[in-house]
Amino acid sequence: MVFENCSSGALRTDLRTLKSFDGHFISDNANCFEVVRLTQGMLPRFPAGRMFRWLVLAGTGDWRPEERNADEIIVTPRVATWYNFEVTNLEFALCATMMGQFGLSGDIAALRPETLAKLAAKIAFYKSRRAALGRAEVHLLTPPEPVWLHEGWAVFEYHDPQTGEIDVFAFHLDSDGDARRYFPLRSANPAVRYRETGSGQVIPGAELSKAGLEIDFGYDEHGEYRGRWLTLLPEDNPRSSI
Repeated sequence: MVFENCSSGALRTDLRTLKSFDGHFISDNANCFEVVRLTQGMLPRFPAGRMFRWLVLAGTGDWRPEERNADEIIVTPRVATWYNFEVTNLEFALCATMMGQFGLSGDIAALRPETLAKLAAKIAFYKSRRAALGRAEVHLLTPPEPVWLHEGWAVFEYHDPQTGEIDVFAFHLDSDGDARRYFPLRSANPAVRYRETGSGQVIPGAELSKAGLEIDFGYDEHGEYRGRWLTLLPEDNPRSSI
């Protein structure tokens, strides 16, 4: 059993409520990019692992976006209800809502089989990282911005003090330009080498802490919001969870 505090846009969120609830639904706003901005605003005053986010989604039905992988496109509410909605890509939506406690709602059964398979794979990965995310200390690698600003970069660094593992969540609008940046990691140990689980690349901690972690989204003049989740595991660390 999980007790969730529907915190009404943080009107009912304070340190005392942590004693009574497992998770805190930070807002009924289901716009994925605005969830990213809300997370930026909440993190300086609330534990990341206790924030609850719902991904509310539906399939696109018979509509298939041109020159896009249809199984990666979903429909989400533009704010809090289905009266206004928009399309977005699945990876972005999952990254935006998996930075802590995660829930699913919407018309999940109507998703294409290929979309469901990708969703299941990401959920399996999330479950392998859930404990680390729950313990994590979080650094904002980009400054908080207003919730209405749907452009630019937003990058979060999650550090598990128990294992030394690092999860980086990065978000960017492909049509912005400025698609490649280096972000120095504040929790990287200069004496440790880290393996990035997606590419298998091994990166010295000294490089991560000074030159920074390279994140490259590429440029697309018709691009949309993109999300990326990078996990860095200390080499030869028996405490690593995956």
